[in-house]
Amino acid sequence: MNNTTSDVVALNCMRAKEDFVLFPNPAHDKITYTFFENTDGIVDVQLIDMLGQMVKWERNTVYNGYNSLRTSIEDLAPGMYYIKVQRMDMTGDARVLRFTKK
Repeated sequence: MNNTTSDVVALNCMRAKEDFVLFPNPAHDKITYTFFENTDGIVDVQLIDMLGQMVKWERNTVYNGYNSLRTSIEDLAPGMYYIKVQRMDMTGDARVLRFTKK
């Protein structure tokens, strides 16, 4: 039996805030947003209008790995909004993106 060896390869499995993606944009009735989490937990999702007013709030369970969540925006007036996703168990680590409701 022949044994072979190879070089050790290190992988960085940590994901950054840049992995926060929202589509479609612009949107009509629903938005889908995806992001990576290192651990299971709970996130608060806020939709904020351009005046800084929270117009919608949800709480969702997330899991270690990539998460894909969907939110209805049918009841929002056309315009620009921000989506803010923040873990309940971590402070100051919010993800924010802007989107347009048609």
